[in-house]
Amino acid sequence: MSNGFINFIIRNYIPIQNNKIYRNFGSKPLPVDFWMQKKDCYKHFSMKPDILIPSGRFLRSKGENIPVKDLQKVLSGAVIGNWTLDRKSIAILWEKLQVIKPKIIIEAGSGISTLIFSEYMQNNYPGGKVISLEQDENEKNRVEGLLSENNLSSFVEILYAPINKAGHYSINEDNLKSALGEKKADWLMIDGPCGEEGSREYVLDDLLHYMNNGAAWFADDAFRDGELGFLKKWESRKDIEVMGIHPVGKGLAEGRII
Repeated sequence: MSNGFINFIIRNYIPIQNNKIYRNFGSKPLPVDFWMQKKDCYKHFSMKPDILIPSGRFLRSKGENIPVKDLQKVLSGAVIGNWTLDRKSIAILWEKLQVIKPKIIIEAGSGISTLIFSEYMQNNYPGGKVISLEQDENEKNRVEGLLSENNLSSFVEILYAPINKAGHYSINEDNLKSALGEKKADWLMIDGPCGEEGSREYVLDDLLHYMNNGAAWFADDAFRDGELGFLKKWESRKDIEVMGIHPVGKGLAEGRII
């Protein structure tokens, strides 16, 4: 049996298995070790990198078909899942937003999540704010256009933050402080930068002093090898809690600032 066929079987089996786990555990994340053990098991059959990432055909869907009625209009026409948050990850984030009720959100990487968070602010906290760090000026302009089309611009400030030689966001501290005012954020979404394996490990440290104690953090693409590696390291830290990874999409990690 060829390696390609084995990889095909694994990547198509994973979403079926994850759906079963999701039905059993709902919106509760499972420990990082649980997913590391699964990765080790699959490595007996395949050495493909990021083996826990499911086939893209299970992730793709139209925005208007997501299981969150409040978001169907703003995401109408968008194809989500492959390079963006998938429908199940969006559903979990929306559920968590209603429970945690953040008033200030910082996100690393703009896009579909920016529309989701701004729609949440419009529905729940008209005085709230979403601050987005974006490494690509063209993407910044594109998302700003989408926000304008949906009358959501007043809830969001997108800050251009190119990537430096170390692979970190080049954050203009004055601009970020101005966007925050005298406040700190209640929620951090890590879905960037786009870079080398593990490049997102340093986002939390770069932004930690802008976060409230008890603030929630989430990280997409948590099933990738790089993300699994730094999530495991984060478990030994005293300043953050790693609650685990939700069995949805490309892996949605959840934790909080202690």
